[in-house]
Order: sequence, then structure tokens, then C-alpha cells
Amino acid sequence: MTATQREALLAGEMDVGLMRPIGNDAGDLSTRTLISEPMMLALPEEHSLASANRIQIKALAAEPLILFSRRDSLYFYKIVSQMLNSAEIAPDVVQEATQLYTVVALVSSGIGVAIVPASARHMRYPGVVFRHFDLKKPPRAVLELAWRTNDSNPALQNFVGIAIAEADRYLQTKLP
Repeated sequence: MTATQREALLAGEMDVGLMRPIGNDAGDLSTRTLISEPMMLALPEEHSLASANRIQIKALAAEPLILFSRRDSLYFYKIVSQMLNSAEIAPDVVQEATQLYTVVALVSSGIGVAIVPASARHMRYPGVVFRHFDLKKPPRAVLELAWRTNDSNPALQNFVGIAIAEADRYLQTKLP
């Protein structure tokens, strides 16, 4: 999780982290955005909305929703909450979860639907489909690489270069 990685980086317990934006809390860390991806709807494949190519956000008003935990996944919680608030939807939250894998697994078990980053499509949980929202500018989730600014380890610089190149390749081949 982002907060744990930030603490470990600053304490010198790890050299590099893949995390969500830390903004003003970066301290002595350098960051580089690797991926910016749209948020999508994850839903059971037999759900009535699964046949649509794009989903109207208002369609979620009556849906049981799996939401990211406000305490442990604040970044995703804020993105999803803002989407729902903008559409004036009071969500029917049936479950909260911290990890993306757990959220998609709960969708797979039929508990509800969830708003997740597009990369979740690669998790391949049985019975889950992903649909884009019918929005002109869907909210995006960002994944950053972070490291201590004053770390002069040459392996770190090589890793950063490789990570940036691989993220660019992923963006060209896997994301919409």
C-alpha cells in the first residue's frame, strides 16, 4: 500500500516503490508517473448492464456497490466517491475492501459491481467483465514510481529506466 511503501522508502528499507500519488507527502522522494488509466465498471458477466458497450454512471444508482475502503485505500475511495457524487448517486455499499484483487474477487462472487482502474481487466477472475463509462472524460487512476531523491545507487537508475520503458510499452499495447 502507498503509505507503507512511502514509510519504507524514507526509512531506507526499500529502494523503489510502485504506488499511487503521494502529492505533498513526498518528502525526500522523487516520483515519476508510469501509468494513467481510466476507471471502468467491473460487473458479473450475467449482469443486465454487461451487454452494453458503455455504461451510464447513473445506472449505478440502484446497484449494490463494492467500494474501496476509505481508511486503507483513500486514493481509490476518493476517485470513486467523486464519480458518484458528480452523478448525484447515493451508493448502496454492500462491501468495502482494501486491495484491488479483493474488490474484483468480490465482483466475481456476485456480491455487487465496482469501479476499478482499467488494468484490473488483466486479473482474469472468472465471471467478471469490464465496461467503460459513457463519460467524455472518465476519471483516471495514476501509478507512480518512487525512490529516495538522494539515492545514488546505479542499479536504481537502471531500474527506473527499465520501469519507464515497460510502462510505455504497456500503455501502447494494453490500455485503451
